[in-house]
Amino acid sequence: MMEFRMAAAAELPELNSMFKTLVKDMDAKGINIWDEVYPCCCFDEDIREGRLYVLSDDKALVAAISICDSIEGEKSIEWSEPETKAVYLCRFGVKIQYQRMGIGELMMKHIIKLSKARAEYLRFIVADINAPAIRLYERLGFKRATGIHILNLEDGRTLYGYGYEMKLN
Repeated sequence: MMEFRMAAAAELPELNSMFKTLVKDMDAKGINIWDEVYPCCCFDEDIREGRLYVLSDDKALVAAISICDSIEGEKSIEWSEPETKAVYLCRFGVKIQYQRMGIGELMMKHIIKLSKARAEYLRFIVADINAPAIRLYERLGFKRATGIHILNLEDGRTLYGYGYEMKLN
């Protein structure tokens, strides 16, 4: 039985381990968007601020995602109704052993339901090279907004992010 809930501080080591393994797998697939520092560096604060949610199966974590009030790059995207209250998704990951089993879709359905009480829009920016995530978001009805967020990384790489949104109410 899957349980959707807020993450607990005691789960920080398991979260970090899950995401470090996920980063290696993504790198091997050519989806080089995270590294040994990010997103793990954010989880402690995400938990303290009450914005990190997890999906667990028999006490083991299978997915995690943060819901934030703002994100880096949000101003570079032309959102529908930009003045309307929105929440933003970030740091979404599904444990490798649970990928391609509908867990990402299940997690997003929980997030959509939760977000309806908080905002009119659910938004995020996804790297253009993250094709599996883009397919999931489009299948769930998220619409791509105009604009691209350009992120220049310290290692000299440049990431290009597309904005996606869903009107909730």
